[in-house]
Amino acid sequence: MIGILEKLSVEAFSIIGHRGATGRFPENTLRFINYAINIGVDVVEVDVRATRDGFLVVFPYADFKRLPA
Repeated sequence: MIGILEKLSVEAFSIIGHRGATGRFPENTLRFINYAINIGVDVVEVDVRATRDGFLVVFPYADFKRLPA
């Protein structure tokens, strides 16, 4: 697997999937990642955070205060 910095330095332009395909799948989900790969993006960006008890989760916000309504 190629690293993100290496991938971005190979070509003049790269297609980056940032958190999701709005209107198609929820952000930061496996469905989005699979969709992005299938349509040919070069890099998929997700937000990974650690919980207080040490688990890693894919979640875009530092807390629940910014959750969309």
